Amino acid sequence: MDINHFFTEEGLRAWTEDRRDQHLEDARHYGQLADILVRRMRQSPVDGDRPWDKALRARRIVRPLRDMERVSRRAAADAEALFTTYATGFLELPARRERAAIARRAKADSRAQRRALRRAKVAQLEQPHSGGLPPQPPADGGRSAGAGITDLFKREAS
Repeated sequence: MDINHFFTEEGLRAWTEDRRDQHLEDARHYGQLADILVRRMRQSPVDGDRPWDKALRARRIVRPLRDMERVSRRAAADAEALFTTYATGFLELPARRERAAIARRAKADSRAQRRALRRAKVAQLEQPHSGGLPPQPPADGGRSAGAGITDLFKREAS
């Protein structure tokens, strides 16, 4: 067995598929055997049995086989999880890191552009006006015409 074969996507995929198929096949066999044993034991009474003793005995005896079936199905799922974890945690990692670095650079560039724009606006506001005097506030205290009903009455009275 070449261990370097596991460090390729195809090699690990083939190995995990083999393990998964083997575990599923084992689980199927365990389940079939358990079903056969349960049916046979329910048909085979023992002297002195009460009506439910056959079924309880069959369940008790078959329980380890059912556990083996469940564990084999879980092992098949774990084989698939191994491949998925390997693919996302090792094979795809460089590409994910590259995408993250590109996103960080784009975010930093965008942030720098926003800062430059803010600086330009501040610099534009700080420049002296062409008249030499700063702009004067409006005579009405900064209110626009018709800002309120009282302004309307003041204008009509004057």
